[in-house]
Amino acid sequence: MRHRLVGRHVQVSTPRTPTLRTRLPCLRTFTHCTQLTTNSRPNLPFLAIPVTTNGVRNFTTERRQWLKHEAKLAVRYTASFWGLLACFGVILFFVNEERLEQEYPTPHEWGWMTRKFLRDSNNSKTPKNGEVNWPWSFELARGLVLRLEDPKVDGQGVTKLTDRVDPEAEIPGEFNPCDISGKSEEWRRGYFEAIMLAAKGAEHVDGWVRDLARNIISPPEFVIGPSNPRPTP
Repeated sequence: MRHRLVGRHVQVSTPRTPTLRTRLPCLRTFTHCTQLTTNSRPNLPFLAIPVTTNGVRNFTTERRQWLKHEAKLAVRYTASFWGLLACFGVILFFVNEERLEQEYPTPHEWGWMTRKFLRDSNNSKTPKNGEVNWPWSFELARGLVLRLEDPKVDGQGVTKLTDRVDPEAEIPGEFNPCDISGKSEEWRRGYFEAIMLAAKGAEHVDGWVRDLARNIISPPEFVIGPSNPRPTP
């Protein structure tokens, strides 16, 4: 009979090195124990970070080009708007002048400004809105007669019949008679029309006074003065 050894199997275990999971965390005192660290960072001049503002970077090359482009567009649109508005005003002005020329024909021998004086003088005494302006009509007709009697303007070939000067006249030689026999029939008709407009305007404004401060001609009862301290409103 064979003898058997009775024994226990002893399992020999070799010691293991602890892994990262089994190893207890190593706490760093200078990171977790805040009471051991300093309260503030040391302020050293050579370690300080220079502080720069972003104001310079706001005005970059691309932004400068964009501003130039926007400024050019603004100038272009503004000039175009005012140019179109001016063209519209000029067109409207000449359309109105053509309408007045059809209502009050003027001699074509006269200059453009002289013809405008006659048209505006007629339009001031018979306006469309009904507000008759006799002082302005008289001033225009008076200036028109002076232009027609001036050899330097539209009075070429017109001669004064007398050199008498009225000391009470505002303009020397204004009411002196003239010889216009050398002018055409149309020119003479316009001249007589201007004289009649001036005479009719002078009849309506006879006795009126001029306010030198405001350059307004009105009846004396509407102008304040020593003889009229309380003018009519």
